[in-house]
Amino acid sequence: MGISSLLRKPVLSGAFVGAGNSDVPWYGLIPVGIGLANLIYYFLVGKKEAEMIEDEMRARLTESRTGRRI
Repeated sequence: MGISSLLRKPVLSGAFVGAGNSDVPWYGLIPVGIGLANLIYYFLVGKKEAEMIEDEMRARLTESRTGRRI
């Protein structure tokens, strides 16, 4: 979601500029900001959360196969 918002929405802004209304193009920057916020969150927090979930799933799988906890 972050990368798609970051890359697609400036096109929307450009379309508004082409329409000639001077205030409207700024609305295209709102999704760009949301996309940047999503990417920043992912790189700061999301990777760690994903790794923790993977480790937890791996531990459960090992426990179910061997019958002992790691």
